[in-house]
Amino acid sequence: MTDPGDPRSRSDAYLSPATRLGVPTITVEGGEGAWIWDGEGRRYLDMHSMAGVANLGYGHPAVVAAICDQASRLVHCNPAYTLHEAPLRLAERLTNLVPGDFPKRVAFGLSGSDANDGALKLARSATSRPLVLAFRGAYHGSTYGALSLSSVSAAMRRGFSPLVPSIEHVRFPDAYRQAGSSTAEEVAASCIAELRDTLRTTAPADDVAAVFVEPVQGDSGVLVPPVSFLRELREITERNGILLVFDEVQTGLGRTGTMLAAEHSGVQPDITVLGKALGGGMPISAVVARSELMDSWSAPGHVFSTGANPVAAAAALAVLDVMRDEAVPAGAAQRGVELQRELATLQGEFEAIGDVRGMGLMIGVDLVLDRETRKPDRLLTAK
Repeated sequence: MTDPGDPRSRSDAYLSPATRLGVPTITVEGGEGAWIWDGEGRRYLDMHSMAGVANLGYGHPAVVAAICDQASRLVHCNPAYTLHEAPLRLAERLTNLVPGDFPKRVAFGLSGSDANDGALKLARSATSRPLVLAFRGAYHGSTYGALSLSSVSAAMRRGFSPLVPSIEHVRFPDAYRQAGSSTAEEVAASCIAELRDTLRTTAPADDVAAVFVEPVQGDSGVLVPPVSFLRELREITERNGILLVFDEVQTGLGRTGTMLAAEHSGVQPDITVLGKALGGGMPISAVVARSELMDSWSAPGHVFSTGANPVAAAAALAVLDVMRDEAVPAGAAQRGVELQRELATLQGEFEAIGDVRGMGLMIGVDLVLDRETRKPDRLLTAK
């Protein structure tokens, strides 16, 4: 029987279990800055940034003001039939933000998942090629295209086959777990060799439309590949007429110490996918791609009734302003150095901490049962 006074009981009764990760133990009443609190006044430091969405924290005055101002004038217009200044200005800002010394255009959506779906459709449309490569351990989202690109766990794919066909996964560098006696560069080189072999055998290069990659692989443990890996990936894709897609949904908007993680390597992807923190909590995503690629598809190939919503677009513009005016990426870089330094100190004291790594405030820690074998703590291993 449902207990009307117990949010968890009501959650079990009315919410699908597919939408809940773990067991929710906090019923959030409010938030400010990096803090959230429950109905009894207990405060919690949100080091998760609510799955990477709250890069500016909660209730930033500039974002709230932008939302309220736009909502007071116009809450919704459909981008399929009308134009509005907020999404137009946002599109212009994003084409200047995303790396690449070439003209770009933007397709808006509601989440990182649908943006990855859009990038998948765009890549196939623009190249007329069927095959796509992604990386083992990747997380690109939970819609069918994004799910098919993902391979972080069996749980997210179990029971949903057949998935989108002609997507193959290759190995992503994991310098800690794969290294053995090898260096990070050697691990990366072996992954590149596997990719080259795949293009020679099971996924012929001239049939491959795109390679999807997270510049830092998030859900598999914050895996930071050597810069050489991303640069070689760019060289291979360019030479074979394959599009390179950077999924910056999790890495983007200041988290790695720069506005976009691509800036660390200097690599210019053909397509960049944005979401999560872009809207400051409002639902908005974007596919930013070379202009000539966008010429390959037409409406209604990637249109959403509430995509490019003016309130969400106004919030995103405010997010970009705050990121710039308050030097948020530089702050994340500095705090990330400090946090990794303190974690390294703890690593020296506790055998359970096997590895500390990251970029900016996107940081991963391996907890192990044994440092010599690097056997992970069984309680923390994904099922």
